[in-house]
Amino acid sequence: MNRLNQPVDLRKTMQCEDCGHEGRPLLRLWGYPTEQALRNAEQRRITLMGCLLEHNPAPYECRHCGVDTHVEGVQAY
Repeated sequence: MNRLNQPVDLRKTMQCEDCGHEGRPLLRLWGYPTEQALRNAEQRRITLMGCLLEHNPAPYECRHCGVDTHVEGVQAY
């Protein structure tokens, strides 16, 4: 679940504009992680970003090269 307590769809796919790989991007999560977030990070389902939030951050990153990614229809929260 995200900060709005809505389920996060980890099945979204995209093609990275930087490296060209097709696949699921990694959701970025800021703040103190829950136990579920720690498990998801261990399974490479999300990326834990820490406590400092930059202005208008990209909510996803490419699983292969780590480039910032904005998935259509998804906004940072």
